[in-house]
Amino acid sequence: MSLVHIGADHRGINLKKSISEFLRESGYQVIDQGFNEYDRQDDYSEIAIKLAEKVVGDKVKGILLCVKIQKM
Repeated sequence: MSLVHIGADHRGINLKKSISEFLRESGYQVIDQGFNEYDRQDDYSEIAIKLAEKVVGDKVKGILLCVKIQKM
């Protein structure tokens, strides 16, 4: 089973949940590094560093989501 670490900023939480579910159904072990609740004050760089350290340390794949909502 392949291991994947995943993390997202506050706007990417729902997308992260969907991707995590898809990966689990596809046979991956998914480790969620956060964020897990909407907080406009969260620090994207904090989650990016945490996820990168896990990916490098475990020598595995990682997915980092930063979602920007654009008004049309």
